[in-house]
Amino acid sequence: MLKLRIILPLLLSCWLLGLPGLAEDAIPEEKQATLAALSFLEQIDRSEYEQSWESCSQFFQAKTERDQWVQEINHLRPQYGENQQRQLQLVKPVEGSAETVQRPLLFLIFRSTFASKTAIEMVTMVKDPDQLWRVGGYSLQ
Repeated sequence: MLKLRIILPLLLSCWLLGLPGLAEDAIPEEKQATLAALSFLEQIDRSEYEQSWESCSQFFQAKTERDQWVQEINHLRPQYGENQQRQLQLVKPVEGSAETVQRPLLFLIFRSTFASKTAIEMVTMVKDPDQLWRVGGYSLQ
């Protein structure tokens, strides 16, 4: 019995390591998109504005120049202070527009508490051609 307890997890680990895409494929789409959105928001929380632009979708990068993004978010975000809490309120699939046709879109709303005020963060997630979810739009109100 002891051998089985050792061998079974070892076999399972070897099997999972041999299939690198398996773990990601097993995560539901909405969860993948939410995790990507949270990673983006954490970059903004750390004032990593250039890196946050780098992590955005091709769609976002084509519509918003890096310097423009950094300037706008650097002006806006510090007014709110340090993030204290962020709660996901809504995840909603969105029909693509003519510009994003054939691309899955998800609209996420977070209720965020900052040092200076409470706000709503809206993040539109786009599935890029490499099949990864990335930020296609961001708004802070």
